[in-house]
Amino acid sequence: MILASQENPLPFTSNRNTAEGVPRGRPAWLPAPLKRIAILQACMNAAHFAAMPMLAVLVAGIPGAGAKLAGTALVIYFVLSRTGPLVLAPLAERFGLWNTVTVGLCLRGASFLFLSFLAWTTAAASGAIPAAALLGLGQAAHEAGIYGVMGRQAAQWRDRLLVLNGQALNVGCVVGPLAGMGLALWSPAVAFAGGGIALLVLGIWSATERSELLRVRASTGRGFGLSRVLTDRLFLLLCVALVPFWAVFAQLFAAFPMLAAELGGSAAWANSILIVNGLVGVVALALVARWIECGLVVSMLFAGLAVAFATVAGTTFVQTLLALLALVVLFSVGESFVMAASDILTGRHADGRSTALYFGCLNASAGIGAAIGGYVGAWDASGSKGGLLVLAACGALSVVPMAIYATDLKRLRGMST
Repeated sequence: MILASQENPLPFTSNRNTAEGVPRGRPAWLPAPLKRIAILQACMNAAHFAAMPMLAVLVAGIPGAGAKLAGTALVIYFVLSRTGPLVLAPLAERFGLWNTVTVGLCLRGASFLFLSFLAWTTAAASGAIPAAALLGLGQAAHEAGIYGVMGRQAAQWRDRLLVLNGQALNVGCVVGPLAGMGLALWSPAVAFAGGGIALLVLGIWSATERSELLRVRASTGRGFGLSRVLTDRLFLLLCVALVPFWAVFAQLFAAFPMLAAELGGSAAWANSILIVNGLVGVVALALVARWIECGLVVSMLFAGLAVAFATVAGTTFVQTLLALLALVVLFSVGESFVMAASDILTGRHADGRSTALYFGCLNASAGIGAAIGGYVGAWDASGSKGGLLVLAACGALSVVPMAIYATDLKRLRGMST
């Protein structure tokens, strides 16, 4: 993608509607290499979620481990996977975004296999800590690279690619838990072994990729580096305003599965949350294209936030599993809108420069919100009711900075909301 000129440094107001080889007018169909990104992401998420929901169970079951070590491993994984992209992004930009994708996939696969090995043998339980660290670093490297590649694409392709990526991730989110449930009938270690092998195969596949669209060169010249991200006031405001949303998003992995297991009378029902979320997400994202074509990305963001906060508040009062799943359906629609809109807006802010850093900053925002939401959600689902209502109320207050963001964006960059 051609970089914005010095005379017109704002990507939202650029008059450039084309990149080399991209026609003007309606968004072009995605080239085959960009479609391969979606296939890679769907397979990656399927392999990830075939095993990842059972991480705490597997670590706690390692001889000599226990719940305390399992909790420590989870904390290490979440901290590194969420904050890592921001730290690794400059290296990814310098040494190759697609190379970072390959490294990330291989690290994730190796960590899954190592965890499976620990569960099958009498190896030292302390090995779970470096395995969790390796897993977090692998995910951070993969995300820094893949979102950097997607954000670097021409404007005509970028929005469609980010939406397609969301759909691919949702497909993986459905297939993965179903496959994991089957593999776990033998042992969680089998699920981790299967996921690890799949991730290593994907890493080898990515290493053979030679498309110039994917092996994009690092940014050079003006506007490159962390300083550009930290001086983008509007983008930072967006990241701050989204923190409450990430807190409620974390309930897909915290309160919702715990409530499903409680209301359904079996721990197996916990997986139903991710399966429903993935199925609904695929359908919801099919509606996003029209909003994008009409220039209503920010409006889509507001609509998604309203639905997400309202449904999370509603889960406080559910009494049956069916009612909970109905609210999860609504929540998934709102969540899909917000995820797609935030990715698109981040890509537009980056405008082909320092893309890995921009998405890394968004990921760090998600990490802060998820850390808060994960703790509050688990506390709420364990019987101390009221936590989710507090999160929803904080979400309602986030409308203020989000409104400031939308107003300034429209005034300064002429973007329809």
